[in-house]
Amino acid sequence: MRINLTNIKRLFFFFIWIFLIYFIIFNNESKNIISNYILLFDNFSILIFLILHIIFAIIFLPCSSLTFLSGVIWGPFYGLIISLIATIISGIITFSLGRYLQIDYLMENFKKHPFKKKIFFLIEKYKWKSSILVHLNPIFPGSSMGYFFGITTISFFNLAGS
Repeated sequence: MRINLTNIKRLFFFFIWIFLIYFIIFNNESKNIISNYILLFDNFSILIFLILHIIFAIIFLPCSSLTFLSGVIWGPFYGLIISLIATIISGIITFSLGRYLQIDYLMENFKKHPFKKKIFFLIEKYKWKSSILVHLNPIFPGSSMGYFFGITTISFFNLAGS
């Protein structure tokens, strides 16, 4: 029996996401430790959160657990604002990395798989509308999708405007 490496990667990232959600939201002790650690830096706590969010997006880890964490630390209103700012900044950074580094792995990955090729075509066709759809869809990691938008012909302003 041949082991499918793609499915193993998907399973690995799924378990990381589940672990992060559990670790941050449902485990009160870890929630308090992380919250207190970030708040320990007082004036720099938001900056530390932004940097953590950007790192998660760059290495393709789901940032949804960090969104929950921002709500826990700063409350629902300020947590949402801080999380939106972090999402926008990490999206811009991943878009720029995808655009200017032209990540060959992503291009080859899109060319090999018919489903991904179709997604690439739809992004090319609908431009900013596809960006809104991707960011509203919980299946796609929105912050990391900047990489994929970076290898398309969508302009930075179309992506940032959506």
